[in-house]
Amino acid sequence: MILRTPEFWGHKNALNWRSVLMMPFAWLYGLGRKFDVMRSAPEKVGVPVICIGNFTSGGTGKTPTALAVLQLIQKHKLAKAPYFLTRGYGGTMRDAVLASPEKHTAKDIGDEAFLLASYAHTIVSDNRFDGARFAATHGADLIIMDDGFQNNDLYKDLNLIVIDGGYGFGNQRLIPAGPLREPLADGIERADSFIIIGDDAHSAAHLLPADKPLFNAHIQPNMKNIDREKRYFAFAGLGRPKKFLETLESENFTLAGWQEFPDHYPYNERDIERLFENAKALNASLITTEKDMMRIKKLNVKADNISTLPIDLTFKSPKNITALLKQAL
Repeated sequence: MILRTPEFWGHKNALNWRSVLMMPFAWLYGLGRKFDVMRSAPEKVGVPVICIGNFTSGGTGKTPTALAVLQLIQKHKLAKAPYFLTRGYGGTMRDAVLASPEKHTAKDIGDEAFLLASYAHTIVSDNRFDGARFAATHGADLIIMDDGFQNNDLYKDLNLIVIDGGYGFGNQRLIPAGPLREPLADGIERADSFIIIGDDAHSAAHLLPADKPLFNAHIQPNMKNIDREKRYFAFAGLGRPKKFLETLESENFTLAGWQEFPDHYPYNERDIERLFENAKALNASLITTEKDMMRIKKLNVKADNISTLPIDLTFKSPKNITALLKQAL
């Protein structure tokens, strides 16, 4: 089931009626979360595991962070065979499998796995521990998890928590009353360090402990293959799709239109046809994100006529986070 991130999750007003109505369900969710933690004991698989996680539901920038961490590991030769591990959200495959852009589609393994697999060996598994063990037995000497911080089956050697500076922790309530996957205090206690992406608009840093490393990073769009002279009709299906719109606006793109979709939205041919029709009516070209393109490229549509804006994550102090990675490994 594909859902949109509720707007009221980001509202700080404690009396927001939608959030208040959801509080009993949030209490039950929190109780279930505590039970899950009590019943499980994380196990090791014989190779180091770095988890790129977050506290909130929806997109915070975990995938570009995972790719940036991979680049640092490769640059400084901290591992010979790093593997990505992801659940493959939105995909249909459940057993551990080595993702293959040639054999699989985003419908099989999810858009994030499809993107990660173009950079390094990527294991997709609904069960994180089984996936990590599969990676270890297939030659991995380091596992980088894209998401999975709340999973208690697999032991992590380093937990890096990604925070979207433009969103913070929302209204700081548990799902479904708010975006938190677990109580904030519990997550902060288990985390090893934090990465705030973009400007810290909601002062998230003030809620974090001073004795744990905090890093800053920013998203930089890759303009190499983009025609800046065109008018664009933009669209995206992300946890917070307006981040893509904000990026385009900050780069002074000429935008004729915009349409957002739910996170991991499974586009079909008719969806893309309508987008082409809307763009044509406005004398514009389509543009979207890399993750969205993973769900589009194998449809029976002219995907080559859709521009893609890749993004790169850059750490403000790469030396400091590299030192943390070396210490952990």
